[in-house]
Amino acid sequence: MLEYFHEASEGEADHGIANLTLLDEHTNRSYKNAVFAVKRQSLLDLDHAGIFVPLCTRNVFLKCYSPQVDNVMFWSESDQDGYREAIATTLTNFFLGRME
Repeated sequence: MLEYFHEASEGEADHGIANLTLLDEHTNRSYKNAVFAVKRQSLLDLDHAGIFVPLCTRNVFLKCYSPQVDNVMFWSESDQDGYREAIATTLTNFFLGRME
């Protein structure tokens, strides 16, 4: 099914850093292999209901780290690259003592 929506990753494994967010165990297991749009709507529903969703996880599903947001319903390789870059920049700044 992920191949149909062009979400199957050819390079990095599904558990690579560019494809991970912080979710509680119950929420994470309930998604199984759902496509990005289904996961996104579920997270937005939780957020709307006042259930805590970690900020960076929420930002991933709102595509805040994506260099170009042309389709909010799919998680593309470009989105993964933007997220990975944001993680690397944040960690680099933290370890160099340059918190912005």
